[in-house]
Amino acid sequence: MHPATGRAHGKKGALPPDPARPRLRLGPAIRGTAPSAAHFGHIPTIGLLGNDVWDDCVFACAGHLAESVTFFGQGTETVITEAQALALYAYTGFDISAGPPGDNPTDQGATLQDGLQLMVTYGVGGVEFTMYGELDVKNTNQWQQALATFGPLMLGVGVGDIEQQQFDEGSAWTLVPGAAPNQEDHCVMLSGYQPGMYWCQTWGALQAITPAWFEVNAYEVWAPISSLWVSTRTGRDPEGVSLDVLGSLFAELTGQPDPFAQPHGPGGF
Repeated sequence: MHPATGRAHGKKGALPPDPARPRLRLGPAIRGTAPSAAHFGHIPTIGLLGNDVWDDCVFACAGHLAESVTFFGQGTETVITEAQALALYAYTGFDISAGPPGDNPTDQGATLQDGLQLMVTYGVGGVEFTMYGELDVKNTNQWQQALATFGPLMLGVGVGDIEQQQFDEGSAWTLVPGAAPNQEDHCVMLSGYQPGMYWCQTWGALQAITPAWFEVNAYEVWAPISSLWVSTRTGRDPEGVSLDVLGSLFAELTGQPDPFAQPHGPGGF
């Protein structure tokens, strides 16, 4: 914990993306203009999920995505535990008994795409995800429209000591003139935006991000899609899109059958 603020110091743990690995790209079929604002970051419970001691940021993000999907989609948050996040991490070869934090050879992190595939294959603490696809992180309208429609996104960013200090101080991630480029890859849940400010969930807290910082340091963004985003009570997602519309939009984006209209198996690229 930070001695002055009481906020937790964070670990990272995202591995660089593999450009040769096949992936489903959602961007080409996203048309129109995104809403001016969308925010799905204010959930009742958000924990560190082990990312204060382990390099499991991808799986901490997976847990936050499950919590947000259930809270905003169903009205009741499914709280994910550290043990559940680390259980998903274990599919990458992580073994918590192989050594303590900082001296565990299996604590190697994961790519965002690895985490997303495991979310679809196994779920997260009982929360199922149907499919996922990549968006163009440099196309602001595209990822904002995807966030407003499908819910929070998984974002890869570069961070360093300055970002840790700004987090500890409770201030937005902001570019500092003359600072060295960030070299450490980190995974966060991109949860909201409005003109002039974005938000993510990381290290157990809501973190503001300036668009200028995002432009320099965000390097990949993915949309995980869950049928739980659509309320079983109302039949509509938090932005008012019906289940039929959401499924049709997904089928149009991917060229695959509507995953919400029929039984389906795990999928993703």
